[in-house]
Amino acid sequence: MAEDPCQGFGDPLVKLGGADTQSSAIESIYDENDVYQTEDEKAEDVINFLDSLTSSQFKMISEYFEDMPRLRHEVKFTCGNCKANNSQTLEGLSNFF
Repeated sequence: MAEDPCQGFGDPLVKLGGADTQSSAIESIYDENDVYQTEDEKAEDVINFLDSLTSSQFKMISEYFEDMPRLRHEVKFTCGNCKANNSQTLEGLSNFF
């Protein structure tokens, strides 16, 4: 049986997430003594800091990102091979870049 050329078009696209996303959006980290600008730190160090957070601390950061406004666009298209009508919702940075 031939492979369906449209296979996967109905599946949700992979969304950007996890520590890499949060680390790229954090400008500074502070404690009671200092403020650390993340642009002055290695990306690996910022990710390690995020990895050291408790699950409840990381959940608060993740919820902040989940509650942010998003650009969403539904694309309708016809498969060039089988002529089936399809649609895909593009949402989040990973779908646009």
